[in-house]
Amino acid sequence: MKATLSIVLFFTICSIQAQLATNNGALFFSSANSTSICNGGLLLLSGSFENNGQLTISKNGTLPQLGNLSINAGAVITNNGYLKIEQDLINDGLFSNVQGDVELFGNITQHISSTNGTETTFHNLICSGNGTNANKNKELDNVSASINSTGSVVLNNRVISTNNNNFLVLNPSTTAVMVDQTFGSEGYFQSASDGYFSWFANSNSDYLSPLGVNAAIEIYRPVIFTPNGTDTYNLRLTQGDASLYGFDLSNKNQNICQLNPSFFHEYKSSNGEVADLQFSYLQSADGSWANVAEYQGMYNLVGNDISNTFTYTFVQVPSNNYSASDSVFVLANQGPVAAFQINALDFFAQQIQFLNSSSNATNYSWTFGDGGSSSEYNPFHNYTLEGNFIILLEVTNALGCTDTASVEISSGGNLVVPTIFSPDGDLINEEFEVISPNVDDYHMKVYNRWGTLLFESFNRSLFWNGDTEDGIACTEGTYFYILKMKKGTNELAQDGYITLVRNK
Repeated sequence: MKATLSIVLFFTICSIQAQLATNNGALFFSSANSTSICNGGLLLLSGSFENNGQLTISKNGTLPQLGNLSINAGAVITNNGYLKIEQDLINDGLFSNVQGDVELFGNITQHISSTNGTETTFHNLICSGNGTNANKNKELDNVSASINSTGSVVLNNRVISTNNNNFLVLNPSTTAVMVDQTFGSEGYFQSASDGYFSWFANSNSDYLSPLGVNAAIEIYRPVIFTPNGTDTYNLRLTQGDASLYGFDLSNKNQNICQLNPSFFHEYKSSNGEVADLQFSYLQSADGSWANVAEYQGMYNLVGNDISNTFTYTFVQVPSNNYSASDSVFVLANQGPVAAFQINALDFFAQQIQFLNSSSNATNYSWTFGDGGSSSEYNPFHNYTLEGNFIILLEVTNALGCTDTASVEISSGGNLVVPTIFSPDGDLINEEFEVISPNVDDYHMKVYNRWGTLLFESFNRSLFWNGDTEDGIACTEGTYFYILKMKKGTNELAQDGYITLVRNK
């Protein structure tokens, strides 16, 4: 059955009990105080419809026709009042919605669509209904939609599925998007791989962007962005391992231990303006995450855990840490970083204290290069042999991720200063031979009893043969030496006496 509306000039209360009411070229007008109910659907073939009151288009309970509002190409609808639609909005014409309200109140999935690509711009869009699971969804089918520059979208606890389309909010007010914040009953936007929830923003305020996925496991993980300039900011949440979408989770810097395989956020600004971003997670469902990483060739840490809002934890990315073009952000846990310093407790580094400066680690494994090892945080180690040794520290965190740091040291050895020598030509004990391990600086001076400098050396392998600087053999007797050495930041000064004897 089809009911055709030729002309309706004015009505206060009107109920059309029909399977489909059709406007075929005439004016359909409702006054500001009128209430109208179209039970079964409204088809605008041509002409115009001006709604200034409240019009409800509902499904007929006994007839199979759905409660759609269908606007054919060439038809014009001007909504200045309150328009309630229980099923689909199919807009192929002109839908002027400058100041009116549109409520999608169906309890099953509702669709906003067009067969000729016409996008619908709403003033105030209200989403309501009692459907669960997919019946919460208000779907964009093959067409994008928007809220005008003074309007708002009230999601309540419903879901707007943009699919591969965009839902754009042109009102820069931070209150232009309103959702039910009851935990587990939040409203949100969900998008497929080519779709976004988009918001035109022009202030330094925080914009709470409700993002989620209404799939087998429903999740709500909002984003807060704080723009630094005027632009359209586009966001979406994707559920599942990012590797399934061409972003390999294993392709990460070594300072990242773990990346979230459950979901990731995507962001871009239309004209390249940047914004501070905060990405959320729910610890009870998602585990603990302290950082966020961005994929640009490979994952890099760009943010840190900063705050809790309600039961959601937000990780912040400052605007100077990322590119403003297409970006994929994944929750991350930082890997351990191994680092240590060496403190030599004696001049020749025979006894070493190791000062651990590692971060994000729980276990420590040291090898000292001479067969020794330790699992202490700040161990000590004694070297009994002279040589070069490589110290290796491997650290591990609670997730099993590791990092290493190493350094080579020269350690061990003794200083031997003789007390007597005999430069008499028998090739035995011919020089005042000081034995020392390798040092950075070496300075030896020998004086006679009157303070005359007889010998000076800056080479630990060059020794006094008992002659003066002029090559004259010194007489038997006692002479005085001063020895100074430097190794790293450690300095050693020693003086004493040496006895010169000649057996011939």
